[in-house]
Amino acid sequence: MGARCRWSLCWMALMASSVAGAEALAQRHEAGRELYNYRCYFCHGYSGNARTLAATFLIPPPTDFTHADPLRLTPQVIVSVLETGRPGTAMKSFRGILDKQDMVRVAEFVVAEFVEHKAVNTRYHVPENGWADHSRYRLAFLLPRARFRFLVLGNC
Repeated sequence: MGARCRWSLCWMALMASSVAGAEALAQRHEAGRELYNYRCYFCHGYSGNARTLAATFLIPPPTDFTHADPLRLTPQVIVSVLETGRPGTAMKSFRGILDKQDMVRVAEFVVAEFVEHKAVNTRYHVPENGWADHSRYRLAFLLPRARFRFLVLGNC
């Protein structure tokens, strides 16, 4: 086998492992999303901005991940909070509820999705979460969202 053929085989193997790695990373991200959507959105909001009914009753309010400093709010910090909770807040420990691997998945999801990318978590509204054909209701959400913005954020 010539050098050119060996190089081509190595290149193809590298590309295949890169694709497999990207797929594994995407699956890990979606597993974190699933955990967040089940355990965290009540207080931190669908999109990590802490704009929820529960948040209006909590003092201090839950963390708004979309305004967090990415240099300070890392996956390691979030895992630590998940393990121990935050005294003096509604954030209790998830020890015994989530295993360490799930804590890491949700922490990585929160940082990637909300802290770094400020993404809107539209994938919460899926049939598996009881949102069959969610897009047909999109016009109905405009008024409550505008009213919420007015009531909570003021005239901005």
